[in-house]
Amino acid sequence: MKLQKMTQAWFDLPGDPDGAAFEIKHLRAGEIAKITEATSKRRFEFRKGESGELEPIPIFETDGAGERERVIAEAVAGWKNILDADGAPLECTAENRLRLCRELSEADFAALVLFVQDCRRKLAAEIKKQDEAREKN
Repeated sequence: MKLQKMTQAWFDLPGDPDGAAFEIKHLRAGEIAKITEATSKRRFEFRKGESGELEPIPIFETDGAGERERVIAEAVAGWKNILDADGAPLECTAENRLRLCRELSEADFAALVLFVQDCRRKLAAEIKKQDEAREKN
């Protein structure tokens, strides 16, 4: 069994007037699990079952906005042409990735989430192709 190579690629943000581009990294299973653990809660409610005994019912609650922010913060490895409100270039730091998520309009944030999801799907498909090619050889 081999560990996966780090896979990252640049993607242009379609339709962006400033020509923004993002370097997106493929998140590994452990990274996704860490995000899920940090943004989800599991608790139990007890209800009477058919036998009259109390039965535990698992309840899962997810902080959807927090999960989306964390995915973007982890998956975005770099960017080009991202500007602050005054038009100055914004450096791609952990703090600024969260700032981007929190200061975009709702519509722009939703578009960014969909864009990052699409990029991650493309990377996952590329990794699958590479793995299949490696197995054939």
